[in-house]
This record gives sequence, structure tokens and C-alpha cells, in this order.
Amino acid sequence: MRSTGFAAALFLVAGIAVSEAQAPKAAELLVGTWNCSSNSNGAVITGPMTFVAGGTSKVTSNVAIPDATIEMTGAGNGTGKLLGDGTLEEVVTDFKVATAKTAGQPSPVEDMQAMIDAMVVNVPVISTFKLEPKSLVRTDQSGGVTSCTR
Repeated sequence: MRSTGFAAALFLVAGIAVSEAQAPKAAELLVGTWNCSSNSNGAVITGPMTFVAGGTSKVTSNVAIPDATIEMTGAGNGTGKLLGDGTLEEVVTDFKVATAKTAGQPSPVEDMQAMIDAMVVNVPVISTFKLEPKSLVRTDQSGGVTSCTR
């Protein structure tokens, strides 16, 4: 599993170009809580994500990886910024796994935490995005799509 989906968050197909003049409006519109869902690289990730003014974010995620029969829940923080080329860069700065299951049975949280730390935390994800007042659709650099509403 890659960091995809978490950073937009873990957790942002058509990308809109955001000019430097439009960036402040897009940043203001992005602020707030979004209910997000992603199906990327075999991982299904759902949960709320809150973007805060100044470029930080908070996320609570439910993660399922059906092919690997893995499920987990957790919460984390991140940073995000609009880049000059109209893309969004997000980085999960920390993520704490709360529960973990493998094949429906409880698994050591430490094992899942190690995987998240290695594959998700501090890994930048660049996304194109379409942002409207009540919807946000992001497509990351590996083609993973995250859809959010509020």
C-alpha cells in the first residue's frame, strides 16, 4: 500500500489549473471538513478530513485492503499547499493506527503502524483536483481518485 489516499489524506479526474491569482480563493474554499472516500491501489479509505487555514489538515480514516484482508482505523495530521502549477501537495506528518485486523482477526497495531510509518508518513503526494463549494475530487500522481463532499 502506498501513501495514496491517506494524504488527501490519509487523504486530493480532471485537474483544474489554478493560477496564482485563483490560488487564494481555492485555498479558502478548501478549508473545512470534508467526508472523503478513496479506492486506490487496492485500498479503500473512508473518513472525514479537515483542512485548516494555513495549510494543515486532520484526518480520521477507516482503511480496508481486501486483497490483503487488512482493516485498520486511525487518525493523523498533515500539511498541504497549492503549487504554482495548479496541483495540490499533501504530506501526512503523523498517523496513529488505533485498531488493526488481518483476515478478520485482531492484529498487532504495532505491525500496521510500522507499515504506515514506512509507506505513508512524510511521503509527499501530488494531486490534480476539481474543487467546488460542496465537492472535491483529487487524482494523485499514481491515478488514485479521492472524492469528498460536505
